[in-house]
Amino acid sequence: MTLHQLPTEIILQIISLLTAHDYTQLVLVCKSWYCLFIPHLYHHVMLPLNDYCDCTYGHMRSSRDLPVRRFTHAVIENPALALMIHSLELYPSDCKGKWRNRPPLEPLAEEKYRASMLPYGQAKRKHRRKFHAWRRDLKHRSERQDWYRYSYYHEDAWLALLLVQVKNLEKLAIELPEERNHTEPTDHQKNSVHFERVIQWASSSKLGILTHLTHVSLTNGPCFWEMGTAVDAVPLNRLIPFLRIPSLRKLYVRNPCDRSPLHLPKDLVLPITHLDIEWPRERLPNLPRLLERCSQLESFTLEQDELHNEHSDSLPDLSLLYPPLRKSLFSLRYLNLTFDSGRVWQDAVIPRPTFLGTLADFPNLDSVHMRWANLLPFLRNRAYDPSTPLWKLLPRSLTHLYIDDCLIQCSSTLCMELESLMKQFPGNVPLLQTLYLRFAAREQEPGQGCLECLKRWSTRREMQPDLVAESLLQNLQHDFGTLGIAFRIIEREKNVPFAQDHAIRKKWPRGDSGKIRVLN
Repeated sequence: MTLHQLPTEIILQIISLLTAHDYTQLVLVCKSWYCLFIPHLYHHVMLPLNDYCDCTYGHMRSSRDLPVRRFTHAVIENPALALMIHSLELYPSDCKGKWRNRPPLEPLAEEKYRASMLPYGQAKRKHRRKFHAWRRDLKHRSERQDWYRYSYYHEDAWLALLLVQVKNLEKLAIELPEERNHTEPTDHQKNSVHFERVIQWASSSKLGILTHLTHVSLTNGPCFWEMGTAVDAVPLNRLIPFLRIPSLRKLYVRNPCDRSPLHLPKDLVLPITHLDIEWPRERLPNLPRLLERCSQLESFTLEQDELHNEHSDSLPDLSLLYPPLRKSLFSLRYLNLTFDSGRVWQDAVIPRPTFLGTLADFPNLDSVHMRWANLLPFLRNRAYDPSTPLWKLLPRSLTHLYIDDCLIQCSSTLCMELESLMKQFPGNVPLLQTLYLRFAAREQEPGQGCLECLKRWSTRREMQPDLVAESLLQNLQHDFGTLGIAFRIIEREKNVPFAQDHAIRKKWPRGDSGKIRVLN
């Protein structure tokens, strides 16, 4: 029996077990197997960036045939391959090993790609001027007479040319380099000028560029390390062109920053439904303005990085996010607002409790992962005495609740709130299925202040376990279990799967050599 004679469901199971290397071998067997497996070989493509923005790596800088250029050559010579690419991942690399000592490329006829570089035509001078600059940068410095001008746009130009070929691309992941060359005060052009122009073109669906792109992953990539010049983050302004792509629905951005005014047209409405922001190392004052334009959010994740200066004022005021989140009142289903507290000492006052706002009005919200100090409003600026019971703040649609950074010194209040919540089941929370608690990784006795104020590590007194509260929580676990609710107390520094946590990036394991996460 040949492979084609097997039932389709068995073939699909076999294909799911194969690796990219397997596909490269199978397409060489025969013509029929080539036709069967070649779409799977090109479905997800990973390419290294070597000389992107001229600030790092560069071991192949003297080569005309960088991997992006070689691959773009291949898909232009065989357009059918470009249509098979649905997922594209680009990562910085020194391109050692298999990428070295490849045979030289044959010249590529300009008529094969010229039309894709002129989506607006060439009637207007500004379009012709941009085209000529792009065509110039497609040439390696050794192929140009003006090699001294912007020679580091070579790889960027080929990457942009690749993007206008992949008509069926759905997922794009890239480590963005520095936006500008800060070591050249007179150079005001962006480092990725051609790449970002293509992203801007994609906002107009009539041009037919990236019309199927639904999922984008951005992380901060190579940066200039000269003192006082490195940004080493993704500015919020750089997200806007991606967010304006009509087909985009999911955006994951790691380490964004907000150091310049956010330019948003008054009538701009962004189509995104899933926004995942991980580990910003600083405040994001313009994030509420950005959220206001996202009125169709189904999930929102903000995982703040740990307090680098160990000071209570470093955490953002989450209450500022509440009004813009209400723009997605009827669509929001998942909410995750947490921060990495592994090295932060906490008590009932530090970090300062900040109430996000009641969630009872969100009719479709089914999963909530939030800190104890942000979930409830408290009296006298301490996380001891809630002014409103927890069950009144939760939506009737709630299925999964994860209360993070609970405090031993507040455990009696916590137990009372959980008992009250249990009594309201199923009346006010009829759909509740899972309830998770995790206590703060480092908790100090009350009244010691933050590290910036104290400056005395040796005198810090750690909060000791409360045996009475532990017994009460164990009883509550049993009581919730009798109601069919899975109640778990998570170890302090342990991560467990919960509802839609990291739904966009759940299957993006960190790769080797600086590769970003693999798209799911």
